[in-house]
Amino acid sequence: GLGRGYALQLADAGAVVFISGRTKAAKADRPGQSLDEVCAEIQTRGGQAVGVQCDHSQQSQIEELFKTIEEKAGRLDILVNQCFNSGLLVVSPVGSPFWEW
Repeated sequence: GLGRGYALQLADAGAVVFISGRTKAAKADRPGQSLDEVCAEIQTRGGQAVGVQCDHSQQSQIEELFKTIEEKAGRLDILVNQCFNSGLLVVSPVGSPFWEW
């Protein structure tokens, strides 16, 4: 999907890419879309990628994600927030303190 495309392009441009999402391992109905598969594709192309499983509806998991990025990369330069909502989920507005790190 779009997230995979963004990750590949950023990695091809030389960025160390951290990918996060709920699906770490491959699924038969979504080939090439898991964290493990996208990271492997980036690494095969000579890039650097780390996949971190994270449920983005859980603030504690997001905080752990950013701790992991800080520990492994030192800082975050670019954030691409790409997600899909099938309409089955209700998305609530998030206040700015949630995004301040």
